[in-house]
Amino acid sequence: QTATTVFVTNRQPSNTSKENMGVLTVYLDRVENLKDEDKFGKSDPYVILHLEQDNLGRDKSFGKRESSHKKDDLNPVYGETFTFENIPGLNNVVLNVTVRDDDIGHDEKLGDCKFKLEKLGLTETPMEVEAVVDHKGLGLLRKHAKIYLKLSYKATAM
Repeated sequence: QTATTVFVTNRQPSNTSKENMGVLTVYLDRVENLKDEDKFGKSDPYVILHLEQDNLGRDKSFGKRESSHKKDDLNPVYGETFTFENIPGLNNVVLNVTVRDDDIGHDEKLGDCKFKLEKLGLTETPMEVEAVVDHKGLGLLRKHAKIYLKLSYKATAM
């Protein structure tokens, strides 16, 4: 009998193939019930969207997008659309969302959340999602701050 040796490598498929790429579209609708962190006036919130693939210690970033800055607004409405192109599928892809307060000097974090995109079953049809973005200092009479997005993913097979 002849023996056959098979070598199996745990290698990800090449991301250079255009047939596996796609576009993630994020529509940033609004944030509600932000906590006022400013001593004078109200918070001046903006949102940072960071898309990355979580690969057990070797995360791959697909970039960051930043919304407009809203002055003195605890319930900002954005109505802004952001795209992330050349995304090789949604396996282990996470959308990190951070809400910050635009201040002179150091911008404070007002809250954050994560969306694990492969669990959402995204398609070309925008899906409405929401998440709590504040995790501290909640009193009995205060509502959670929430962010409202619409997400869609379109494979760009060639």
